[in-house]
Amino acid sequence: MLYDYQYAVAALLANVILLITISQQIRFSTRSSRVFMRLIGCNTAATLADIITFFTISYPQSFPLWFVYLSNMIYMELNGLTAIYILRYAGAWTDDQVIQLKTKFWTTLFIILTALLVATTPLTGWIIRFDEELHYLHGPLMPLFYAISFSMTLAAVTLVIRSREKFQTSQMVIMIVLLACTILCFVLQMKFSRVDMNNLAVVLVLYYIFVILENPAFYMYRSTRCLNRAALQQSLNEHQAGLVLISVRGRLLGAGGHGGQSEISVTTAQRLARRFPKQTFALTDHRFAVITGTTGETWERGLMRGIEQLLSQPVRVRGQETDVEVRCRMIPLSAMRDSGSTPEAFVNALTRLPVEELLNAEDVSLLLARDRSRQLTS
Repeated sequence: MLYDYQYAVAALLANVILLITISQQIRFSTRSSRVFMRLIGCNTAATLADIITFFTISYPQSFPLWFVYLSNMIYMELNGLTAIYILRYAGAWTDDQVIQLKTKFWTTLFIILTALLVATTPLTGWIIRFDEELHYLHGPLMPLFYAISFSMTLAAVTLVIRSREKFQTSQMVIMIVLLACTILCFVLQMKFSRVDMNNLAVVLVLYYIFVILENPAFYMYRSTRCLNRAALQQSLNEHQAGLVLISVRGRLLGAGGHGGQSEISVTTAQRLARRFPKQTFALTDHRFAVITGTTGETWERGLMRGIEQLLSQPVRVRGQETDVEVRCRMIPLSAMRDSGSTPEAFVNALTRLPVEELLNAEDVSLLLARDRSRQLTS
């Protein structure tokens, strides 16, 4: 029995191109982006295994029977993992810890179930088998295997709908349509088993997800390679310890005016981004943050001293060197939690409040709580 492998070859090329594109661009890691990378890697491996199985099924006499079984078992397991990672990716967008735990529990359970079904199939023939003439046949539990993939993708659609506040309307509609198309391909695959469209459908979905949700440009200022406020909000969800709030001003702008301040801001952002490439965030033109996962008074003082030394070097403004005034303050993220602020409200407060208040406040959490109260009543 001959199988068409052109779709799988196209899917493999598309996966490799997507992996290369992301690896060259990605700098900022989020919970969803990490799962997204695993999903792409899994789909790439599944597609490669799929191409191998096309030859082992079409020309079984040319390969040892153990290799024919092994190649198909690897493909079946990777194909199931791809569907499971689709659900885990959808789960990565929710902030509900209960939903995240349930998603991890059910996907882990299905990973174990599919692994047991696949590992025992040479003995049981439940998923696939070969007759005396080495013809490839589906076992009685193959529909269950498709049902698992179908249910994982359907559950992903449900999670996207439940997390709709995270997406723009157009993004959510596109996600649901794409996932629905993936489900349709699973159904068509059961009817037209000689033409494998699953992996191509999945990689096309991944391309659209990359464009509308995982594009690194969403989190970065291209001119300075500095991360933006949206990236900072995501980082605060990753349980960081604190951040250094930084304010910079030119001391003697002279004729430079606002243009001089702009040059100082760009130079500051570039210097910070080079020293702390995944930790530097621009809040305004003259206000920045460097996030840290480490605490300790000695370490914090050393970090702030290093930042001040890095940024206090003169900047050339229209051919003249201008001194830069740098002020820093460590703000523990416990202040965000103590004030009852969300990551979004916390970042907005760091951006909106007068920098003098933020740098000089005795209790930052109290300052944030008062600002949050004013915003709720206004």
